[in-house]
Amino acid sequence: MGGSGEDNLLMFETFPHVALTKTYSMDSQVTDSAAAGTSMLTGVKVNSGVLGCDSRVTKGNCTNYRSDTKLKTILHRFIDEGMSTGIVTNSRLTHATPASAYAQSPHREWEGDVDMPFSSGFSSGDGEIEGEEEGEEEERMESRDHPCKDVDDIAKQLVMNNKNIKVLLGGGRRYFLDNTTVDPETGREWKRDKRSRNVRGRYVWNRKQFQAVDPGDTDYLLGLFDSSHMAFEIDDENRTQPNLVEMTKKAIEILQKDKKGYFLLVEGARIDFGHHANSAATAISETLELDQAVAAAVRMTNAGRRRQDTLILVTADHSHAFSIQGYAPRGNDILGEDKRDKWWRK
Repeated sequence: MGGSGEDNLLMFETFPHVALTKTYSMDSQVTDSAAAGTSMLTGVKVNSGVLGCDSRVTKGNCTNYRSDTKLKTILHRFIDEGMSTGIVTNSRLTHATPASAYAQSPHREWEGDVDMPFSSGFSSGDGEIEGEEEGEEEERMESRDHPCKDVDDIAKQLVMNNKNIKVLLGGGRRYFLDNTTVDPETGREWKRDKRSRNVRGRYVWNRKQFQAVDPGDTDYLLGLFDSSHMAFEIDDENRTQPNLVEMTKKAIEILQKDKKGYFLLVEGARIDFGHHANSAATAISETLELDQAVAAAVRMTNAGRRRQDTLILVTADHSHAFSIQGYAPRGNDILGEDKRDKWWRK
């Protein structure tokens, strides 16, 4: 993939401090991103599938969803202190890891109103919107009677409850549209809020618009670059979307104007998707993209006062297994055939 081989180091492998973490959730030996993200950003272990709520809330159960079970994240604490915040991801902005920074929900998949348990539609495991099976509609409660009636979908929480997040870049436009809006004419509520507060906000939905954004003249930036997750880096041949490096740099350029400081969450989300698809090339490509984003962040914060005052943490909310089998010679193409001599194969 362009590296020097076995002795090559990723940028974050050269950091002065390296550690291992053991990941598990309150109710599962193997955590998911919602529980892991919530734990990292709040310091509290929670149940798998749950966002921003303590262990009294279980996945899909709204019985204990109330003010005293909701958790405050480090992002919210930065906002409370008057500092700037941002989220960058190449997944949907409502997906589990980015949502763990701002949302409080008993179910990570309640990304839009159509996904709510009292909705007339629901989201299947792959995110496609499906209709009701015959008889299901009668079984669903009216929203006003449903035990989850006080739970807002994740997209609504982002727009209505988190208006002070200054940079939001990722995918997931479909969750910010109503059923009368033609994609990509979205971001209306977000833009309306920024106008009402007389702040300089920009909404963009493609790479050309994104590149035209002047950080010096922008206080708030919302970018929704795909209906669902953004494209894999190796698949975006036409470069219609900004990549993770470009989004990270733009976010820092905007946020670092705040002299009090800032918090930025950057997620290389598509690494996970590459592993799920059993595609080594995709997973490696996305890892290298994240590494370049980390390198860009280090360069941009490695001067003057920022060098002493900036903490960069690189971690996975959970890991995937990636093993290399056999005894291939040094320098062997990690995606190619084993070039060993035949005698070694016996």
